[in-house]
Amino acid sequence: RLPGAVAAPVKRRRAAVLRALSETQRAAFQRRFLGHTLPVLFEQPRGPGLAQGYTENFIRVEVPADDAAALRNTVAHVRLLESGGQRVAGVLAAAIGI
Repeated sequence: RLPGAVAAPVKRRRAAVLRALSETQRAAFQRRFLGHTLPVLFEQPRGPGLAQGYTENFIRVEVPADDAAALRNTVAHVRLLESGGQRVAGVLAAAIGI
Protein backbone atom coordinates (compact mmCIF):
# COMPACT_ATOMS: atom_id res chain seq x y z
CA ARG A 1 0.00 0.00 0.00
CA LEU A 2 3.02 2.27 0.08
CA PRO A 3 3.49 4.58 -2.85
CA GLY A 4 6.04 3.40 -5.41
CA ALA A 5 5.58 -0.31 -4.56
CA VAL A 6 7.02 -2.76 -7.09
CA ALA A 7 4.36 -4.36 -9.28
CA ALA A 8 3.58 -8.03 -8.74
CA PRO A 9 4.78 -9.16 -12.21
CA VAL A 10 8.11 -7.41 -11.64
CA LYS A 11 8.46 -9.11 -8.23
CA ARG A 12 7.77 -12.54 -9.78
CA ARG A 13 10.29 -11.95 -12.58
CA ARG A 14 12.98 -10.78 -10.14
CA ALA A 15 12.33 -13.76 -7.87
CA ALA A 16 12.64 -16.15 -10.83
CA VAL A 17 15.96 -14.58 -11.84
CA LEU A 18 17.27 -14.95 -8.27
CA ARG A 19 16.14 -18.59 -8.06
CA ALA A 20 17.88 -19.39 -11.36
CA LEU A 21 21.07 -17.67 -10.21
CA SER A 22 20.94 -19.54 -6.90
CA GLU A 23 20.58 -22.88 -8.71
CA THR A 24 23.52 -22.09 -11.01
CA GLN A 25 25.73 -21.12 -8.09
CA ARG A 26 24.70 -24.18 -6.02
CA ALA A 27 25.49 -26.54 -8.92
CA ALA A 28 28.89 -24.90 -9.51
CA PHE A 29 29.72 -25.15 -5.80
CA GLN A 30 28.78 -28.84 -5.68
CA ARG A 31 30.85 -29.66 -8.79
CA ARG A 32 33.98 -28.28 -7.07
CA PHE A 33 33.83 -31.19 -4.61
CA LEU A 34 33.12 -34.08 -7.00
CA GLY A 35 35.79 -36.74 -6.65
CA HIS A 36 36.64 -35.64 -3.10
CA THR A 37 36.01 -37.66 0.04
CA LEU A 38 34.27 -35.65 2.76
CA PRO A 39 32.75 -36.42 6.16
CA VAL A 40 28.95 -36.56 6.06
CA LEU A 41 26.57 -36.38 9.01
CA PHE A 42 23.70 -38.71 8.15
CA GLU A 43 20.15 -37.89 9.13
CA GLN A 44 16.91 -39.64 8.20
CA PRO A 45 17.09 -42.41 5.61
CA ARG A 46 15.71 -41.24 2.27
CA GLY A 47 14.12 -44.59 1.57
CA PRO A 48 14.99 -48.27 1.55
CA GLY A 49 18.67 -48.59 0.79
CA LEU A 50 19.31 -44.84 0.55
CA ALA A 51 20.90 -42.70 3.29
CA GLN A 52 20.99 -38.91 3.25
CA GLY A 53 23.13 -36.40 5.10
CA TYR A 54 25.14 -33.19 4.88
CA THR A 55 28.81 -32.35 4.54
CA GLU A 56 30.45 -29.71 6.75
CA ASN A 57 29.76 -27.14 4.02
CA PHE A 58 26.07 -28.12 3.75
CA ILE A 59 26.13 -30.16 0.55
CA ARG A 60 23.23 -32.61 0.67
CA VAL A 61 24.55 -36.10 -0.08
CA GLU A 62 22.81 -39.40 -0.80
CA VAL A 63 24.51 -42.78 -0.70
CA PRO A 64 23.30 -46.32 -1.25
CA ALA A 65 23.35 -48.22 2.03
CA ASP A 66 22.03 -51.67 2.87
CA ASP A 67 21.05 -50.46 6.35
CA ALA A 68 20.42 -46.75 5.87
CA ALA A 69 18.75 -46.48 9.27
CA ALA A 70 21.99 -47.60 10.98
CA LEU A 71 23.79 -44.54 9.55
CA ARG A 72 21.37 -42.11 11.22
CA ASN A 73 23.18 -39.64 13.52
CA THR A 74 26.61 -40.90 12.51
CA VAL A 75 29.45 -39.34 10.53
CA ALA A 76 31.02 -41.33 7.71
CA HIS A 77 33.40 -40.45 4.90
CA VAL A 78 31.76 -40.32 1.47
CA ARG A 79 33.31 -40.05 -1.98
CA LEU A 80 31.20 -37.51 -3.91
CA LEU A 81 30.53 -38.77 -7.42
CA GLU A 82 27.75 -36.98 -9.25
CA SER A 83 25.85 -33.74 -8.85
CA GLY A 84 22.20 -33.64 -9.80
CA GLY A 85 19.37 -31.44 -8.65
CA GLN A 86 19.54 -30.52 -5.01
CA ARG A 87 21.72 -33.50 -4.03
CA VAL A 88 25.09 -35.06 -4.74
CA ALA A 89 25.31 -38.83 -5.18
CA GLY A 90 28.16 -40.52 -3.42
CA VAL A 91 29.43 -43.80 -2.08
CA LEU A 92 30.61 -44.65 1.42
CA ALA A 93 34.40 -44.55 1.45
CA ALA A 94 34.51 -47.77 3.48
CA ALA A 95 32.58 -49.50 0.69
CA ILE A 96 35.33 -48.66 -1.82
CA GLY A 97 38.25 -49.32 0.48
CA ILE A 98 39.19 -45.75 1.42
